[in-house]
Amino acid sequence: MTSADYLKRILEVTEENNRMLKDLIEHGIAIQLPNIEKYSKNNDNLMLDSNETLNKSMAMAIKETPKPKISKSATDIIEINSDITAWIDSVTGLMWEVKNDKSKNLIMSFKECSAYVDNLNIVEYSGFNDWRLPTLKELKTILTTEANNGLWFVKKPLSKNTNYGYWTATKYDENFSMIVNFRNGKEIKSEKNNMDYVRCVRGGTVE
Repeated sequence: MTSADYLKRILEVTEENNRMLKDLIEHGIAIQLPNIEKYSKNNDNLMLDSNETLNKSMAMAIKETPKPKISKSATDIIEINSDITAWIDSVTGLMWEVKNDKSKNLIMSFKECSAYVDNLNIVEYSGFNDWRLPTLKELKTILTTEANNGLWFVKKPLSKNTNYGYWTATKYDENFSMIVNFRNGKEIKSEKNNMDYVRCVRGGTVE
């Protein structure tokens, strides 16, 4: 998918995509703005023309993509306001997206996950453009049997960088997908219209 195609999709005249765009901006996920044919949306003055970007107030809210900084430690806890952008699990070799203080609380429907993943790849988050939504097996590799940081059933480095239920790419049926709840350490199905968290992954797959 090209940058232009991506922007056309997230700027569709729907309340759902309007909210998604605002959330991406609010939570510090940078958006690239290519010159494309005039494509405007009157709601809240969102507008993108061939010679324009988003209006000034929106443009000022877009933050720069952080410089890549990757942790490989199996024991060091990643603080929520650190400048680390990704963590490599030495057990699986998978690289996991690290959240900041705002993106940690970003929730979305299953449908919105694809736009979120697309944007990480467009801006080459942490230096890579092959991020994806993890499968259930992949996400369960960072699940633990005992809580770290007193709350979360997740590997120690991510114990201050985690929330409740996270989407996976594993489908339960046409209306539900699987999530992993790191508060209780369980996998459950979640209706695709529900609002849950997302943590992207890249690298080799888990069989």
